[in-house]
Amino acid sequence: MTVKGQTDTGVYVAPTATEVTVSATQYDVIIDSNVAKLNTIIVPSNVTNATINMTDLMIITNEERIVNTPANNVLKIQSSTSVMEIPANTKISAASDSNWTGVINIPTVKLNSSITVIPDSGKTALVDSVIEIGFGDVELILDKAVKILFVGKAGKYVGYSRGGVFTPIIATCGENSQTWADTNLGDGGDCKIDSDSGSDLIVWTKHFTKFVTYTQTVIPPVDSSSSSGTVIIRDASTSSTSDVDFEVAKTTAKTEITGDTNNDGKVNKYDFALMMADWGKTGLSVLSDLNQDSKVDKYDFALLMVNWSL
Repeated sequence: MTVKGQTDTGVYVAPTATEVTVSATQYDVIIDSNVAKLNTIIVPSNVTNATINMTDLMIITNEERIVNTPANNVLKIQSSTSVMEIPANTKISAASDSNWTGVINIPTVKLNSSITVIPDSGKTALVDSVIEIGFGDVELILDKAVKILFVGKAGKYVGYSRGGVFTPIIATCGENSQTWADTNLGDGGDCKIDSDSGSDLIVWTKHFTKFVTYTQTVIPPVDSSSSSGTVIIRDASTSSTSDVDFEVAKTTAKTEITGDTNNDGKVNKYDFALMMADWGKTGLSVLSDLNQDSKVDKYDFALLMVNWSL
C-alpha cells in the first residue's frame, strides 16, 4: 500500500509497504525514516524521470553529504531495460560542496547522443543505450557495491561518463555476487560480467553516473601507398547520410601524417577525440581542419579514417 502525498509528483511510502509503482505523474518516491519494509520499486516503460527522494535522511558534515539507505531490505528498482539492486544500509556520499540534495535518478534513459564513446585503437564505436543513475555529473560514491543488470545486453561493451569524460569498464568480475563485489571493488570501482542466462550484462559498481552500452567495429586496413574509396558519413542531428569520395596519398614523413593532430606519430582515438571537440568549428586555425577549407566536417573525418593507425 502507498499513500499519495499532497505534491504533484511525490509518492509517499507507507511504513508497511513492500512495493510501489511510479507513474508518469507521480514518480518521486519519498523515502524517510518511517520506510521499513520497502524492497521493490517498479518503473513502467512510459516513465522516464523516476527518482528516489531521500532528502529527509541526508546528513551534511564539513566533508560530505551522506545518505544511508534503509537498513532492513535490499532495494530493487525494476524497469523494462534494467534492474538495479541497492544493498540494505548502503552509505551514499558526495562532496560537501556539491549540490546533491538526496535525490537519485533511478535508472533514467538518456539519448544515445548524450555520450561520446572513445573507441579502442583501430575501431569505431556505436552507442547502444545510455542510462543515468545518480544526480547528473555529481560524483556519488557507495560503500557497498550496487548491481545493475542491463536487459538483453550480454556481450556488449560498457562504460560510463561524468563531466563529458568517457571511461570504459574493462575489469571482469571474479564472481557475480555481493560478497565478491563488496570485497574486491575499491572506492568508486566497478566491473562487468554476463549473467548466468547468457542474455544480460551485469555491472557491479561503487559509484553512480551515466552508464553506456556500445558496440565496436574494426576499421579495415588501407593501402600503404595511397587510398581511395567512399566513406559514409552520418549526420547525428538530421539522421541523414552522405557519401564522401576520396583519394589521398600516404605521407612518408612520420611527423606529417594527415590526421595526427596531437603529433604523436600516429592517427588514433586521441586524434578522433580532438576532431569531435572541433566538430562544426570554422576558421583558419582549427587544428582538426585537415583539408584546410576553414571548417571541420565530414571531409576532414574522411581524411582521418584514411590514415587511421598509420
